[in-house]
Amino acid sequence: MSNSDHYGSIEFYEKMFSDILADVGTDDSAESDASSTNILIAFERAIKGWIKYHKLSMTSYEKMLENFKENYTDV
Repeated sequence: MSNSDHYGSIEFYEKMFSDILADVGTDDSAESDASSTNILIAFERAIKGWIKYHKLSMTSYEKMLENFKENYTDV
């Protein structure tokens, strides 16, 4: 790994996307179509999953703060 493709860099993500996109470039059109659809659906699901995770985290943090305020008003 070179200095330009360290974790979080554009080059790092470019290589990740290249690996995924390689699954679309087959000589079988039906297989390529199915792969491209699956990749896009998976991308959407991943985004939605992270949104759900962060919403649940926020709810937990708000509950923790509320409990703190209720139980430790003298702090």
